[in-house]
Amino acid sequence: MSQRSVGSPSNPVWGDSVMSIELTDDFQLQDYPLRLGVCSSDAGPPDHGFVTINLEQILHSRTELDPDEVVSMKGWFPLFDTMTGVRGHILVSIKMQFVGDQSYNDRFASSVGVRFFSIACPPQPPPQFP
Repeated sequence: MSQRSVGSPSNPVWGDSVMSIELTDDFQLQDYPLRLGVCSSDAGPPDHGFVTINLEQILHSRTELDPDEVVSMKGWFPLFDTMTGVRGHILVSIKMQFVGDQSYNDRFASSVGVRFFSIACPPQPPPQFP
């Protein structure tokens, strides 16, 4: 997906461009974070940098939600380039809403947010002194 910008190359503005992405399964939120790249041209790689955003954080930002409520986040994110580091910042606004027969209440029955942990040895009870 690409969007055209206006303004100078050193300070591009996308205006109120809206991109809509529809996911059919919540596992995509766990396995594939949103990655936005800023390019000089349509055919080139993200030469100005990229930002990776974990969308799962948005889903779990609140514990109780109205099924019709839109969950959102907005902020400045650093544009990172693997060769030169941070190249600038980009203002991103993300809104998430389930559509169709899904609702936010279904997220509690899904596998989104399930985390696993491990330790080297099981916890031991404290020593008993006579």
